[in-house]
Amino acid sequence: MLAERGRELFATERLAEEELRAARGLSRGTLRIAASTTIATYLLPPLLATYHRRWPGLSLVIASANTRRVARLLTHRRVDVALVEGPVTDARIDVVPWREDELIIVAPASHPLTRRRWVSPDALEAESFIIREPGSGTRAVAHAALRAAGVRARTALVLGSTEAIKQGIKAGIGVSILSRLALSEELQAGSLCTVTVQEVAFRRSFYHIRHKGRTLSPLGQTFVRFLHALDPVALLARDTPPQALP
Repeated sequence: MLAERGRELFATERLAEEELRAARGLSRGTLRIAASTTIATYLLPPLLATYHRRWPGLSLVIASANTRRVARLLTHRRVDVALVEGPVTDARIDVVPWREDELIIVAPASHPLTRRRWVSPDALEAESFIIREPGSGTRAVAHAALRAAGVRARTALVLGSTEAIKQGIKAGIGVSILSRLALSEELQAGSLCTVTVQEVAFRRSFYHIRHKGRTLSPLGQTFVRFLHALDPVALLARDTPPQALP
């Protein structure tokens, strides 16, 4: 209990110092951001590049972890802005929808299922799945979608990152359910292929989560406006000039 209160006191002191600095303008300061793995790896980079071009004097500190860990960092006041891809039910946290995402079943290019136009949900029960660790938003959403389709998936391997899962699929260990955002290069190159399941859609929301008992600094407020004003997928396809930003 004492340790928890101590963390809150130090976090409040740091926030007060940053707000005083920010009151002089957005030319200096540090913004701490935590994001779950898919968001941190595939969506945040173009946003961070855009933000940095606008205010190059600001420091950005990024933590990448699964959804459960990101929520914990936020409640412990270790970060200013938090983004997750899985459900969060903590009463201390407000959950705000941010972006939509599509999950797809992916297999090695030589896998028999990839040669079919679509497969029935029952066909997946014979497959070995590579999944993310407990606490992962991708894991939670994928399991929920499979259960809704009546599929009892068999787990072959649990890995702690999307990149590791992709290598496991290529090695022939099993199939997996991943964000389409994470697979653009492999799908284009043909090293991995999608498996379409009849009448089953794997969609989810990405969320911006906020601590109910905390007011964001001007730096944090500015970054949140970026989050909701800019499309990171569009930024990946083009270089947005700083003067065109909100």
